Amino acid sequence: MKIIRFILIAVLIVLCLSACDQSSGSGKESELWGVTIDDNGEGEWTFYKHNETIYGEGNWVYDWDGTDATCPYTFDEVVVSGNSISFTANGSATYPAPDVPPPYQCSDFTLDVQGSINYDTKTATGTYTISFNESSWPVISDGTWSAQLFSGGGILITEEVSDSAGGE
Repeated sequence: MKIIRFILIAVLIVLCLSACDQSSGSGKESELWGVTIDDNGEGEWTFYKHNETIYGEGNWVYDWDGTDATCPYTFDEVVVSGNSISFTANGSATYPAPDVPPPYQCSDFTLDVQGSINYDTKTATGTYTISFNESSWPVISDGTWSAQLFSGGGILITEEVSDSAGGE
């Protein structure tokens, strides 16, 4: 009976440590990419890798009619095949325009990103589609993005890049 209890406790500890390991990107190998959206906004992506699964977080700030809409998001799985990249992200956008009543200044959204990576220049380009849940926001918007690896490596790009490219 003591052996079964010991094995059960050991399994629970291993499972807990595994779950805690994926819950945060801090201290993990990462890549920071700077992103330009439609030449009208900017942001960043941070990619992490755990058990061969690439995931991450990002933030876009987009100039929408003279007011910045801020769109932080997370993505659970990035698909990379050859030089193609795609992921779906979810977040909650904020648009603090003075003429928009507070209940309508926020909207949950889904962001679909597709593109291609140039491994030689450590850049990427592609398209996006974003759909907002709030009825007063655009139903679907799409456009183009371009990105540059600022720092890190080993996830999308296999060699390390210093922070000298302009990242934070």
